[in-house]
Amino acid sequence: MGQKTANGTVTISTTSVEAIPNRQTRRTSFLIVNTSAAAIATIAKGDIAAVANQGIVLQPTGIYSESNGDNFTCWQGAIQIVGSGAGSCALVETYEEV
Repeated sequence: MGQKTANGTVTISTTSVEAIPNRQTRRTSFLIVNTSAAAIATIAKGDIAAVANQGIVLQPTGIYSESNGDNFTCWQGAIQIVGSGAGSCALVETYEEV
């Protein structure tokens, strides 16, 4: 076992997509950057589809991250993203390999 890093991009649109899968207690951190020129991205935690402007809202170039700390464990479940239009988000995630 060891720590792994996954990174990439996800295309966003007005249809919600699963950007990061459920890690079931193995995730140690994640970072999402809205790399869109104009589209607003909305993040939802869990298996329910993201809804525009209802959740964690990232303006273009906006950043959201979580990491494990002394009194905090980052979200372990799936992460959904929806856009106000066409765009993309960059993703970086670290997790424990099983």
